[in-house]
Amino acid sequence: MIHDFRSQKGRYSPSASVINAILVNSTTTMVGFGSMMIAAHRGLYSLGLVLTIGVGTCLLVSIILVPALLTLISSRRAVVDAEAGDVAAEAGAIPVVGSRLPAIPVVEVPDLADPHIDGSPEPDEAFPEDPHVLKWLDQNQSAASDRATDDEWPDAAAA
Repeated sequence: MIHDFRSQKGRYSPSASVINAILVNSTTTMVGFGSMMIAAHRGLYSLGLVLTIGVGTCLLVSIILVPALLTLISSRRAVVDAEAGDVAAEAGAIPVVGSRLPAIPVVEVPDLADPHIDGSPEPDEAFPEDPHVLKWLDQNQSAASDRATDDEWPDAAAA
């Protein structure tokens, strides 16, 4: 219903397809939960009863109350759209037609083709030749060479 409200201009009136969808959805759900009321088990009976009443209440609210509230809200839609258009024209922005949102300001977009637009360093600058970093790299490389290689271990098939 909210999608239907946002897609319409001027005073809101719910479309027949939205009302039909709400009725069919709620009715099938109520029949499904209502079928639990034929059970002999009191727990299933009461669960079916409560859920059927709850879905029926939601059906009434979505068919009566929500469209009434949206109609009240949409009565001021034309006034707000006109005011937003005036403000947008003064600010040099692009107005959003048929929306209650403020106008979109025109913003210059940076060139995204430049890989270093965020100020990230060049690859050569990423790892300067710091003596501490070089010492750490040497230690890790020597530790890796000290580890036993695969050819020093007996083959699994031979064992």
